[in-house]
Amino acid sequence: QRDVSESITIGVSYNTNVYKKIYTEYSYDLDMRYGKYWLFGVKLNKKCWDYDVNFKQSRIPIMEERGITFRKDNIITINVELKPIGGLNQTFVFKGNK
Repeated sequence: QRDVSESITIGVSYNTNVYKKIYTEYSYDLDMRYGKYWLFGVKLNKKCWDYDVNFKQSRIPIMEERGITFRKDNIITINVELKPIGGLNQTFVFKGNK
């Protein structure tokens, strides 16, 4: 058996011009009734290269004796791609306190 968590995720994007897009996303856990994460990013797509940078704040539930507490993690993701050669994807995670 698998325990499946139900959540709803809403995302919105806006093209500022032909090459550049900004986007945001929010996810809510319906079972435990808390906001899982929110995200904000910028993507640039040119003919031979593109990049994507986003910031995400994630809430991680932690079960303790007195109930559930949350830890907020800040995550920065950078993706750069040179289309004929390949690319680089790097994620930085800054773990928060409870």
